[in-house]
Amino acid sequence: MSDPKRERDIWAVIPAKPLAEAKSRFGLDREQRQAIAQDFLLRVLQVVRGAIPARNAIVVSRDEDILAIARALGLRALQEKAGGDLNDALGAAAVYAQARGAVGVLSVFSDLPYLLPEDQVMPLADPRSATAAGYLLTVRRPIVHPRLEPLGLLPGGARLYRVRP
Repeated sequence: MSDPKRERDIWAVIPAKPLAEAKSRFGLDREQRQAIAQDFLLRVLQVVRGAIPARNAIVVSRDEDILAIARALGLRALQEKAGGDLNDALGAAAVYAQARGAVGVLSVFSDLPYLLPEDQVMPLADPRSATAAGYLLTVRRPIVHPRLEPLGLLPGGARLYRVRP
């Protein structure tokens, strides 16, 4: 039987690129790209809030607007150091979480376009490990994406996917 305390102590880390820099390859103007990136971010944050306690979710970004959104939703906000990369941001957030009692860290990217508030995200790892090896995504509709491995249908028609790193 799993230890409920350990399950509560898995934290989510959501790295978020500044909205002004996001989705530059979309070929849209800056305002359109920012709106799309913010929509994706809000969807991801809603799903994470439904999967784990808000106090166990950290948004890490250089963008003060994104950090303000995180705080408004009750999530923790961590200022990303200038000049760092994604690995630096994830590492800093993992250290932050572990210093506050996390026994596992799950990275959830802020720009998952197919994620909806009713979807569920679950870590795929031993909760005592430092990081999760991946995560499961449960959705109500089929999704085709190179990083998604279909695992089958669940009762009620939900589809289960493994998200490859």
